[in-house]
Amino acid sequence: MKQNGQLNIEFIIDVALFSAIIFAIIGIIISEIPRAYSIHEENYVKSKTYQISEILLFDRGDPINWTSESMDKIKRFGFSSGKNYYVNMTKINKFLNFCNNNYTGVLSKFDIKDRDIVVIIRNSNGIIGECGIKRKESYSTIKRFGIFYNETEGKYETVGIEIGVY
Repeated sequence: MKQNGQLNIEFIIDVALFSAIIFAIIGIIISEIPRAYSIHEENYVKSKTYQISEILLFDRGDPINWTSESMDKIKRFGFSSGKNYYVNMTKINKFLNFCNNNYTGVLSKFDIKDRDIVVIIRNSNGIIGECGIKRKESYSTIKRFGIFYNETEGKYETVGIEIGVY
């Protein structure tokens, strides 16, 4: 015989089991948040590194002849001479100069906050120039190759562009 106002044992067990399942699911979700955040950060840094490499290698910059402008008038850096994979060494040298003299200004042009970048330019003889802050813990680095015309030797040469976001 069942009386009103009394709890039977099945109901108490059901509520306890339901509560345990809910707490277990919440615990699993909470434990996955740091891992999901870490994956998100890794993907963000990889995409930012790729984006910077694409802009530097394939874009002429804004304005197109930004090498004659001051840093505050430059909207975007780009090494391209107008054809894919062909770079302008004057633009590379000017970028390295800007980066070494106003690193935070260069970061702002790439819309980078709370991160560091490093850009290393190499040719067949070694490192042409390097700017930025390189840390031991690397999130993402990309190496791209371009072509430039070496006027002193009268021939085309390859140039390696390594971008790292930390």
